[in-house]
Parts: sequence; structure tokens; C-alpha cells
Amino acid sequence: MFMKLLFKLLVFSGVLFFSLSSYAENQISNYNISSKGIKIGVLVWKIKTNNNFYEISINLKSKGLLSPVFNFEGRYFAKGVVKNEKYSPIQYTHFWETKNKVKKMEIFFDENKLDDIVQKPNEVEHSRIDFKKILNYSDPLSSFLNLLSNKKKSKTIDGRRVYTMQESGSIADSSDRITITIEDYKNIWADHKRNDLKKIIFVKDSDGIFPKSIIIYFKDNKFKIVKK
Repeated sequence: MFMKLLFKLLVFSGVLFFSLSSYAENQISNYNISSKGIKIGVLVWKIKTNNNFYEISINLKSKGLLSPVFNFEGRYFAKGVVKNEKYSPIQYTHFWETKNKVKKMEIFFDENKLDDIVQKPNEVEHSRIDFKKILNYSDPLSSFLNLLSNKKKSKTIDGRRVYTMQESGSIADSSDRITITIEDYKNIWADHKRNDLKKIIFVKDSDGIFPKSIIIYFKDNKFKIVKK
């Protein structure tokens, strides 16, 4: 269950340090993922821009000693437009596959409104949130882009939950580290409000737009995503 949430969080971590005005049309970066010193997967980020349109994709796959028994694959994608220095999503998609299940989620946006959520397999639970009231929400990737535009908070929906993403600043006066917290967490398809994510730390890389590493604190575990 954690791995699924982990890689949904990775969707928005890739854009923490990127500004559409500061990079070429296409960029790519590769990462290793580990827990307790053991490699569990690999991740590839791609960023594309074309005038006022942006696209971000993340592909990940299990790799390492545990991959034969702990097998997973995920693909994440978001696209949108830039209007008045605001990153407005049009579509967000994620795909998740393990030995036992395959899931796909698509979210469609229309200006500042949520247009539709499509899931496969279909969700049997009723929504605990009135979708008509989902205004000015973004997918995780676009939320971070808006945080970069001098916005300290961004309301976010990933298809399973809604929350507010909050930039809490540098850690211990270290200018190369930034902490992101998640507030106002609510499950869309369940009554409980449990959120085991403690914090996310991003370490900047002076050699490029992608972070050097990401540290995710989940329950009592620490997961590291490190650039190759």
C-alpha cells in the first residue's frame, strides 16, 4: 500500500525545482529508489514544453533483489496550459500494476473546475466529497508548479484523496533542502482520514533542474530516491 502512495507522491516531486522559463523543450533524469539501504526500483522523469503548454511524465519499475516477489510498475502523466503565470491542468493520468492488480485513473479539468474522474476498475464506494464543490484544485504535478509561482499553498486532487500542499521552507537554514507538508487530507472513497505521510524533503542539485534526491518519511520508514 505504501509503494502505491509513494509513487503518487513522486508525481509531484519531480517538478519542485523546475520553471518553464529555465529549461529546454525536453529533459530527462534517472533515479534509484531504496528503502533501508536496499534498492527496490528505478524511476525516469521526462519534462516537455511547447510555448504555453507543459507535459510531465514519470515511469517507474521494481528492480533489485526484492523485485521477483515485490513487483510493480507505474506510469504517471500530466499536461496543461500556462495562463497568467498559473499552471492550469487539463488532464492527469496514472497507471499502476502489480502481480495481483492493474489500476488506471484519469482526471479531467475544465478551467477551475473538476470535469470528470474515470477509474478502471470502477469504484464501488460512493464519494464522500461533492465534486461540484471541487473548485481551483490541481493534480499533484500542477500543484507544485503553482507553488513555484510564489503560492505557498495549492489545493490538490489525485483521484483517491484531496489535500493541501504546503511549502514549509528550508530545513535547519539549509538552502538546498525544502520540506513539503500535506494538510487538510481527506479520502474521497472512504470515511477514514488516516494519512501516514510525515514529510517529504527535496535536495536541490546545482547541476540541473531535477532534485538531487528526495527523502520520504512514511510511518516509521524512510525512502530515498537518488539521482543516478
